[in-house]
Amino acid sequence: MITAIYIGTERLDLFEDENIVIKSNVSKISDITKVFTDTSNTFTVPATDVNNDIFKHWYNPNIVNGFDARKKVPSVIELGGLNFKVGQIQLNKVDTKQGIPYSYSLDYFGNLVALKDLVGNDKLTDLDMSSFNFNYTSTEVINRLKNIFNVSFSLLSKRRLLYDSTNTVEINDKQTNIYWDGTTSNINGVRITDLYGSIKQNAIISAIQTKYNLTFSTDFFNATDFNNQFLTLTGTDEYTSVQVPLTTSLETVDNTVNGNTMLAEGFGGSSERVTYSIQLFVYPVDPTITYSIYIKSDGVIVGQKDNLVGNSSIEVLQSEIETQFNNVTYWVASDLPINFNADSLRLRQSSSVNRSAFASGLVANTPIFDVSKRMPDIKVIDYLKGLFQISKLIVIPQKDGTIYVDSLDQYYRKGNLYDLSDYIDVSAYEVSRGDIFSGINYKFQEPQTILAKEFKRQNNIAYGDLEYKINDEDFIDGGSIAFDLPFENMVYERIVDVNDSENVRQVQYGLVQDENLDFVTLKPHIHYIHNLPSSYKFINDANLGEWISTSNIPALTYPRFAYLYSLTFGNEFNTYDGSLVTNSLFFNYHKDYIERIFSEKKREYNFKAKDLPTSVILQLQLNDVIQIKEDYYRIESFDVNTSNNNVDFKLINDRNVNIIP
Repeated sequence: MITAIYIGTERLDLFEDENIVIKSNVSKISDITKVFTDTSNTFTVPATDVNNDIFKHWYNPNIVNGFDARKKVPSVIELGGLNFKVGQIQLNKVDTKQGIPYSYSLDYFGNLVALKDLVGNDKLTDLDMSSFNFNYTSTEVINRLKNIFNVSFSLLSKRRLLYDSTNTVEINDKQTNIYWDGTTSNINGVRITDLYGSIKQNAIISAIQTKYNLTFSTDFFNATDFNNQFLTLTGTDEYTSVQVPLTTSLETVDNTVNGNTMLAEGFGGSSERVTYSIQLFVYPVDPTITYSIYIKSDGVIVGQKDNLVGNSSIEVLQSEIETQFNNVTYWVASDLPINFNADSLRLRQSSSVNRSAFASGLVANTPIFDVSKRMPDIKVIDYLKGLFQISKLIVIPQKDGTIYVDSLDQYYRKGNLYDLSDYIDVSAYEVSRGDIFSGINYKFQEPQTILAKEFKRQNNIAYGDLEYKINDEDFIDGGSIAFDLPFENMVYERIVDVNDSENVRQVQYGLVQDENLDFVTLKPHIHYIHNLPSSYKFINDANLGEWISTSNIPALTYPRFAYLYSLTFGNEFNTYDGSLVTNSLFFNYHKDYIERIFSEKKREYNFKAKDLPTSVILQLQLNDVIQIKEDYYRIESFDVNTSNNNVDFKLINDRNVNIIP
């Protein structure tokens, strides 16, 4: 077979007897943090004039603008004039004989060597999600609570939500009554500060593709399951600040005032400029909103108070700062819209006169819900690795530069069947047991929330986790596989009237508090969202209650009825209706593969195929099924010797071949 190797558009000269072996391994396509593409043995090419020109006489370090062996270069391997592999070649060394270059030593890699190298230590917060930002107002939040968008709200709450039709439960910063009493009273109800937002997983994948110039296939990412998954936005946005305005009429009251600046350079006589203290008084319209206030002098914060509610004030004494007050400005900051009145006051240092500068006004602060800043604190590579683990996904670079992504089961079902009986000598081959495992553990992050912790305490295993073991009376001599996922699971709660246990509401929520009823920061949490008729009270920006008749609720199963997918590995009871979850992550994505590798009848076969047709080699994929006589096998790995069309196969016996999509 004629083998040709190109670097760019230039064809390398090859040794006639050089064995170039391309290796493909199914285990590498399931771990995206490592090399998950085709590789080769180290091979050599002669140091001919052609190759010396291509590698720019790399053996001579004095050549200006020579070949950079620190980088891999684009390459194509052809068999019989057709593209076999598209990837990269790396130059390792040059061998010389009697001081003259003799050969170049090279390695071949597939298109994408390691995703980890590409994304580095970037976090999800580094992604550009600005197209999903919106005004963080109760109107917008309610809209995203009543309808499902790319960024939606559901009842994932930092406060405990109770339904008390008698309206007698205590309302505080840790719990509230959501009962709709038909009034606009602001005593009880859900506030926007109670709720987490969530973003569709597909939106995150799109942002990753854009940032790193990747193109993933839609085989899995547009499938029903993934397309309906959300990731909770557990990060915290910075407060949005507004400057307190000073009315222009103040210049006639205190001539050190210039616009919105007090004690501006050039205003006021020296005696008038001598200041004892600067003060700010703030009176919010809504006494429940948390905010901060601070004072700047020449752009530097000289006094600040945080986590304030209701009326508040701050004073900064001249004796407390190192320089004189100058260009003083007043600020209010909040992560919510806040309407407030404010007084600013300058006390002049005089035995007889204190001169005040009075400023009053109504300022509406409309913060932006910044999605990037609110993304969970997790590295991009850890997020992707978690996704690939949770649904047993595989990643394969394609010749056109795109990246094929799908579940392993679906990938296997897209394979072809090749009968290689005529090319494999079955008179001598090796059979081994392969890797033996005694069990496999699927584990989410340690639960932090009160119901999830209580579930683990009572069951000795966390909700959604799975410890899969071989049911065998004898000890299996093998280790266990562990899948430690970067995501945290929750146990949701169906709301019931505290005064009528028969009055079960169509509202399910997730409480983000620990056993001490203190708020906790969730690890990345994946869930679905269902939209259902509801009835509860919400407190809007005007600090008035309004009725919510339709609401999003978080869920771990999809769709709402006759669910086909879930986000638990174990068979758990559904927290909404008590049904048993059987279409688990394990059942949908892991069961077939795991039972195959755990089977007592599993064997690994090492076969050698000789003179395999080039047409077969060019099409052969790791999801293909190999038939030898009356037996069928799955491919674990295959090594192609491009010089003689011989292929070394490592195959796993499979009597239940399924190649039906």
